[in-house]
Amino acid sequence: MTDTRTIRFEGSPPFVSALAQMLRVEGIDVTYDAPQEQRSLSGDVEQVMVILTAMGSYDAMTVVVRRFRERWTKARVEIEGDDDEGEPSPSPAPD
Repeated sequence: MTDTRTIRFEGSPPFVSALAQMLRVEGIDVTYDAPQEQRSLSGDVEQVMVILTAMGSYDAMTVVVRRFRERWTKARVEIEGDDDEGEPSPSPAPD
């Protein structure tokens, strides 16, 4: 089954391309606008927020996001509709 999801990335600009590459290796089609790298007055790279559109297996997306979080703990990555642990949010209870 093919899903289209929005993935929100917050972190260092070079890591967004690493995330996109990891998704592509798993057969997920990814599009995003590459961020402009900006530095603070102290020379540190500023954090960016990037929205990626991913189309492919939702299960593969969650696996990639988990692996990415384990490797780059300073970046924040969320799949639309997931809770903070990368698991799908429960459906609301019927009335």
